[in-house]
Order: sequence, then structure tokens, then C-alpha cells
Amino acid sequence: QVCQHPYAGMRSWGAEAVTSLVKAALGYKFDTPLNENLKLQKTILQPIQEISSTNYSDIRQKQLECVLQILHNNGDQLLHGWPLILGVIGAVNDNQGEKLVQTAFQSLQVVVTDFLPIIPSIYQQVCVEVAGRFGLQNKELNVSLTAIGLLVSFRYLMVSLCKVRIILPFDRTD
Repeated sequence: QVCQHPYAGMRSWGAEAVTSLVKAALGYKFDTPLNENLKLQKTILQPIQEISSTNYSDIRQKQLECVLQILHNNGDQLLHGWPLILGVIGAVNDNQGEKLVQTAFQSLQVVVTDFLPIIPSIYQQVCVEVAGRFGLQNKELNVSLTAIGLLVSFRYLMVSLCKVRIILPFDRTD
């Protein structure tokens, strides 16, 4: 709620607190590894997703910068956190500024180029939908065109993974 406060300073402090706490929690070494605990991942990432409802671009910018840091520092641990992260990335719309569109799309590019092969298949559809939204937005033409390229890359990756899954079971020599 503090991220919706009418006073800009209070909003900024609230966003800074939320993003710092989320990053600290993701960096903590839990008894059960974070990538094995669905409930814990959702609990930690939910506050970041809740910021998506704000209309204040300064707060959304902090949120998206946090997501980008999460991807760089903890992306390999987000086994069950992908729907929340992709939801934040995909929440950017045409009513928001070009800077927000660019920052969100930068996060999507990191997801597709660095993590797509390890994202569970049940969440990959969400990734395609988010890329499609960026392809349809009209705020930033370069982002739209690059998003279409990401969709093509996604298709080729899926075809490659399917071929590997088909070949490997028959490739055993034991």
C-alpha cells in the first residue's frame, strides 16, 4: 500500500524497502533450497508482483530494475517463481512510458536468452504470451520487432528440445 501513497518520497521509500527485502530473502540460504520450495518462492516474490498494480512510473521502474537484478542473481533458482516474474514483466502496457517498456523488455530478453531452456514447460506458455504482448505494443517499435524475433527464437529452441528428447531415449548404449 505504501507504494500507492500520494507522496512521492513515501512511495519511493516503500518501493525501496520492498525490493531490498525481496532481494535479501532470495539471497538467504534456507534449509530447504529455494528452488525446491514453491510456497516460499511465491511468498518472497508476491510483494514484487503486487507493485504491478501501481500507476506510478517511478515505482514501476524500481520494480522492473529489481526484477532484472533478481534474474541476474537468482534466475537459476526461480523454478516455481517464473509465473510471478513473467507477470511483472508482462504487466507493462502502452499507457506507460518508453523507459518502462524498454526495461521490462530487457528483462524478458534475459529470460529468453539465459533461462528459457531451464524454465519448466508448464511456464513456458506464459513466456510466449509475454513476448507476444511486447510484439503487439506500439510504444516502442524496436521492442515490437525484437519481440517477434524472440518468438521465432523460442520456436526454434522448442523444436531443438523436442528433437533432443526424441533422440536421447534411443541413443542409450547400455
